[in-house]
Amino acid sequence: IEGAASTLRGSLFEFAVAQIARSTFLGYSQEMNRIVKDSIGAEAEIDVLAQRTNHEVVFIECKGIHPISTLSDDEVVKWLDKRIPVIRGFVKAHSEWASIRHRFELWTSGALSENAIAMVKAAQAKSPKLDIQIRDAEYVLAQASASNDAGLLKTYRQHFVTHPMQEFEEAQKREQRKADKAKARLKAPSIEAPPPPSATPPAPGVYAGFMNPQNTL
Repeated sequence: IEGAASTLRGSLFEFAVAQIARSTFLGYSQEMNRIVKDSIGAEAEIDVLAQRTNHEVVFIECKGIHPISTLSDDEVVKWLDKRIPVIRGFVKAHSEWASIRHRFELWTSGALSENAIAMVKAAQAKSPKLDIQIRDAEYVLAQASASNDAGLLKTYRQHFVTHPMQEFEEAQKREQRKADKAKARLKAPSIEAPPPPSATPPAPGVYAGFMNPQNTL
C-alpha cells in the first residue's frame, strides 16, 4: 500500500509542478515525462521540461515526498551522477538545444539534507558552466502561491503541505502550550488584598454625630 501511495504521490507532484511551472517559467512551452537517450543508449526521463525557443531549456526532476520528511541523499546522487549526464549527452546531439542555455532543477515537497546541498554545490563548483538548482518545499509552495491559481494552491496544500501527521503534531503542540500556560498560572504567587484600615475609635467625650462632629457632651 505504501509503495502504491508513494507512486501516486510522485505522479501527483509531477503534475502539480508542471502546473506551477507555467507561471514560474511564463511563456515557456512545456512537456512532461519525456524519455531521452545519450550517444551510448543510456536513458533518462525528464519529468517536466520547460523551454523558450532560442533562449533556454529547463529540465525539472520532481520528488514528491511527505512534507515532514527529507529527500534521500541517494536520490540526489542518482540525479547528479546518472540523470543529468544522460540528459546533457542528449542535449549535445539535439540541434535545437545545443547552443542555448540549459538548466537542471530538482523540486521536492520535502526538505533537503545539508549533505545533499553540499553535493550540489560541489557539482556546481566542479563544472561552473553547469547550472544546477535544488528547490525545497518552501520554494515550491511559494511558487504555487505566486501562480494566483486558487484551485492549484488548495490542491497542493491538501496533498503536499497539510499532511495528517503534521496536523497531529501541530495539535499536540497547541495542547502542550495550553498545559504549560495552565501550570504557569498555578505556580504564579497569589497577591493578597491589603487589610482594611483600622477604625480609630472617637476620643472620650467627643460626639461623633453626623450633623455636628465637633459637638461635645
